Amino acid sequence: MIRHSDIKKLGFTGGFPLGYTKGRIRLDIYEDDDRLDSFMAYVDDIKVGWIRSVDDLEKLLLSST
Repeated sequence: MIRHSDIKKLGFTGGFPLGYTKGRIRLDIYEDDDRLDSFMAYVDDIKVGWIRSVDDLEKLLLSST
């Protein structure tokens, strides 16, 4: 599971309720039925999928540079 604090540690700006950005990457925030936040990733406004872990986000950061 990834948390807001993990995202901020990786240099993203922004936050609840709009989402986060860093360079070409945008993370939109969605609240699940269990009231946990989920994050949908976009690169250059193209949807690339759900970010479920810090590893997922680190891989996306490496692939989008």
